[in-house]
Amino acid sequence: MKTKLIDTHLHLIYPEHFGYSWTKGIDVLEGRSFGYQDYLAASGGEVESAIFMEVAVDEGDYAREALEISSIVAKEDGRLAGVIASARPEREDFEAWLLQCVKAGFCGVRRVLHVEPDSLSQTDVFKRNLCALGEAGLSFDLILSQAQLGLAPELLRSASKTQFILNHLGVPDIAGGDYEGWAQSMSALAQYPNLAVKVSGITAYCNAEQRNFAGLRPYLDHALNVFGSERLVWGSDYPVVLMGDGLESWLDITQQWLQTLPPASAQAIARDNARAIYRL
Repeated sequence: MKTKLIDTHLHLIYPEHFGYSWTKGIDVLEGRSFGYQDYLAASGGEVESAIFMEVAVDEGDYAREALEISSIVAKEDGRLAGVIASARPEREDFEAWLLQCVKAGFCGVRRVLHVEPDSLSQTDVFKRNLCALGEAGLSFDLILSQAQLGLAPELLRSASKTQFILNHLGVPDIAGGDYEGWAQSMSALAQYPNLAVKVSGITAYCNAEQRNFAGLRPYLDHALNVFGSERLVWGSDYPVVLMGDGLESWLDITQQWLQTLPPASAQAIARDNARAIYRL
């Protein structure tokens, strides 16, 4: 029997509303629309509810995306369990945007860091604003490449009362084969109690022959072993998952893995942790 999921990482792409320059050159995404109804069709009824994750829209659109996305989805007869907005914690005026996020009822924010200079997240301003997030009751989705995971401890220590969620299992270089380096970094990060990990996105970092349960199980199992079932959440990464083998394949891998776990652990990862960590 398949386990129902709460999707903590749903991207929706509306080119008629927002700009997505980062999709240029990505054949499966560039110029295409991926709305809520498209997502429902792709997920095949396995998802109970979903949290919208900001989609790195062009700079001038990021506030508008967060504030308008729920109404756009509602027009498609859809409903979101929550919204994770784009944010710029490196700015002195961050708290003005934070107040808008709180007023709008968002559950968290994210700043895409894996394509930015390492120095962006290391300033006192950035760290101070991450502390303000925790004080406001919002979480921070942390996306770093495997090579950048050494940046995380300072952020976790400096904002110890803020809930962090590491996206995409820390973006492991699966195709490059550096499992040991990734595993060591994840084991080191597991000591920080304010960090959870998102089981999502990893099929985009694989070779074609690795995009299956056997190929990905070592990564899934190691994250479980060091963080425990109480600190893992699941995400589809739709439609970026099309850069792998698509959502149907990722759902199949997910269900195969969950079926190897005790029912309570599987339910925690699939649904319960998302409710607690994102305060749904």
